[in-house]
Amino acid sequence: MLNFVTPNRRTVWDTYTIKDDWTVNFFIATSQLHASSNMIKLMLSNYQYRMFRYSEDGKNFKIGYGVGDPTGNGFTEAESYSAWIDDLKDREWKFKKTLPLISATQAQYDTLFSLYYNTGTWKKVTSDVGTYDVLTAILNQRWLLAADMIADGKVNPTMRRAEARVLQLADYTTSKDRIFLRNEGISYALNQYTGGIINTELSKRQCETGYYRQTTAFIPGMSNLRQRELIAQFGQL
Repeated sequence: MLNFVTPNRRTVWDTYTIKDDWTVNFFIATSQLHASSNMIKLMLSNYQYRMFRYSEDGKNFKIGYGVGDPTGNGFTEAESYSAWIDDLKDREWKFKKTLPLISATQAQYDTLFSLYYNTGTWKKVTSDVGTYDVLTAILNQRWLLAADMIADGKVNPTMRRAEARVLQLADYTTSKDRIFLRNEGISYALNQYTGGIINTELSKRQCETGYYRQTTAFIPGMSNLRQRELIAQFGQL
């Protein structure tokens, strides 16, 4: 594995402003650290809210924010978020068991956890030029090098660069909050349904149910019979 980043692939971090000195520089016992609310918001922005099931590989189905039972009713955004948070907390507990650090800054902890959650490991990052040895960099307290390694990752590069900004600058900036994700998910469902793109009966029924429960309105084009079924099942919302 690679233990360096060539100069042309590194970031000149000194040209940027640290958003929060405490988050970047103050060390806390790792046993007392948890993913910050800012990091959770940034991590969530990497996902999309889908009220009906979808597949990224044509085989395995997901729903909500990628977590939950894809064979049940359509998910509201609140249900999707709750399922995602439960999954995040479960995986954070597993992540902590892999950390060799007695203490870390909030920025360091947040960055490594996000990397772990999104890729399955924080110990290495794959780039166009090879695989970086993030573990060794961190064990040697070379956090600037670790940031450059992460920023150069090619798997979900937008998120990798965001994690590097957190590590070096405590910059958790994202424009995609839950309101944005909810509204985008509603718009996506509407377009998919009315455009006739949903091609299975289960997905169609999930979309009808999720849209009704999320917006309290019937999705355009739904039959009167189906409307009566939803009212009988969930009441007049």
